[in-house]
Amino acid sequence: MKRIPADGRIKQLEKEKQKAIEDGNNNLRNKIQRTINKYVHDIRSEVFGGLKQNSRDFWAVIKSIRGPKDDCKMTIDSKFGSDLSDYFGRFNSSRDKDTSISPLPAACHFPLLNVNEVSKQFQKVKNGVACGSDGLPWWVFKFFHTELAPVYTYIFQGSILKSDIPCLWKNALTTPVPKVKIPSCVNDFRPIDLGSIAFNSLQKILLPKLMDYIEKVGDDM
Repeated sequence: MKRIPADGRIKQLEKEKQKAIEDGNNNLRNKIQRTINKYVHDIRSEVFGGLKQNSRDFWAVIKSIRGPKDDCKMTIDSKFGSDLSDYFGRFNSSRDKDTSISPLPAACHFPLLNVNEVSKQFQKVKNGVACGSDGLPWWVFKFFHTELAPVYTYIFQGSILKSDIPCLWKNALTTPVPKVKIPSCVNDFRPIDLGSIAFNSLQKILLPKLMDYIEKVGDDM
């Protein structure tokens, strides 16, 4: 189940939104979009609420949403696609740029993470934010923060203690977004990098901890 199927209500709202766009009525368009977002949110809450009581169905949903996307995309020829790949991938072509990090010394008492703070951070994930290389969308963390928090807390803590970031989190999906209506060259695109929502959440959790730790043990410079 990769997404909530559109029912009659959503289809009608989409038609009204399209009419507002054609009429140039941005206020009405935004109002309708907010109505759609709330309607979809309510449906997801109802559908996914039952999954929290069935771990098998829950993990089946997680597996199903990580498959290849079949969304409509702009069609370009292979030569232009190769040019885009070379242009935007030139900064990430070498693995030698990874920085080697030494494990934390035994005397280092960096504060451990707990399940509650991970769960709270997952609840703060912005609605509609695009997913990254792990393929997990925002609503998975939003709706299933209680179920996912213990798993990710274990992964986060292991990554910190071993000073080893999972390879998947080091990668980002670079999406070329057209800057003009009809792009004709690579300079007509801007790159949008999409990282893992889980890793972004970890960074937000660690930032205040690191700031406090630096203030306590850092040099007076």
